[in-house]
Amino acid sequence: MDDSPLNVLLVEDNPGDATLLRETLTEDAGDAFRLVRAQDLAGALEVMSDQVIDAVVLDLNLPDSNGFETFEKMREAALQLPILVLTGIEDDQLGLRAIQRGAQDYLSKGDVTGSEIARSLRYAVERNRSRVREVGRVKELSRGKLAAFVGAKGGAGTSTVALSVAALLARNTQRSVTAIELRPDFGSLASLMREMPAHTLETLLRFDLATITDSVMDKCLLKSRFGFEVLYAPRTPAGLRTLDTDTVRQLLDRVSRRAAYTLVDLPGAAHPVTAAALEQLDYLVLVTERDPVSFAAATQAMRCFAESTSAKPRIGLVVVNRSLMMDGLAPKQIERALGCELLGVVPPAPEVSVSAQRASTPLALHRPLSAPATMLTSITEKIARAVSEPAGDRPDREEVPA
Repeated sequence: MDDSPLNVLLVEDNPGDATLLRETLTEDAGDAFRLVRAQDLAGALEVMSDQVIDAVVLDLNLPDSNGFETFEKMREAALQLPILVLTGIEDDQLGLRAIQRGAQDYLSKGDVTGSEIARSLRYAVERNRSRVREVGRVKELSRGKLAAFVGAKGGAGTSTVALSVAALLARNTQRSVTAIELRPDFGSLASLMREMPAHTLETLLRFDLATITDSVMDKCLLKSRFGFEVLYAPRTPAGLRTLDTDTVRQLLDRVSRRAAYTLVDLPGAAHPVTAAALEQLDYLVLVTERDPVSFAAATQAMRCFAESTSAKPRIGLVVVNRSLMMDGLAPKQIERALGCELLGVVPPAPEVSVSAQRASTPLALHRPLSAPATMLTSITEKIARAVSEPAGDRPDREEVPA
């Protein structure tokens, strides 16, 4: 087992009992456990929303809850945490009933030693971790399709395209869709949707992603009025943090099990977050403009993807045409040079874009019959088909020219 201290939430309203348990445990186990105390059920739920907890030791008789109902409420709030129930000496039947309903163990107050408490906690945590690993292996079969969007450079319209694809998939397929801003910056989805999310990626990353409960996921992934869930990037400087490779993998694995389609708005091609995400993707969409600067950035992006040590997903290309007057490269020329499939060219429509932003509506839904909306619908259909194709049916991608 891991030798780092286990975070144990003790839910006990009696100060004397709490002190005795703490001293008994410390005397026998030293600093193997870090005890966090809550005096009632409401306080316990608040602690679990702010801290990573490995196990719960629960007194069933609290100021705001009593008896077996206390266990039921805690189990509902902490489905993936091991719970040890504290009972009176005369309440063995209550403890056994709790075990039958999912508790890991029960401990009789005043009749338990520090070594017994420590052993019960260690075994409970290890059994729970084994259960989570097993559930993870079983759930591997039910993972949804995972596609991501990367802009060749900033301002290419990547978030606008991703937002429209998410809205169209949710509306047209009638299947579950999740959009994630996996960015160590502020992102732009909240601005496009004109939302002030109470919980973001910052909130989610406070938890152990291997054992995070569905109730916490529900709080962090907000349901949009367009039928898909959104996990927004952090909204404050304090919330920005570097995402390591393991965290990116765990996050995508966990979130992609919630929906038929998970769409990820990634940072630039050279960013470590993007490199970590590549091996889990079913499809990658590169968004670029037609001007020489964007084309050069897109070429570099393709080189980054090719040099990645991770598994390489199939790549599709979306060209955003911002101006009728721009003397840029022809989309087919870009497609041939980059060696990836051209999904479509989004035509210039500044009035529609501005109007959609003012209405806080995805571009493809704002004026469904407009030229950009029609093109985005076609692009969405191609992405849906591409992620559903068996790997053996996918055409090989041409090598990127040197």
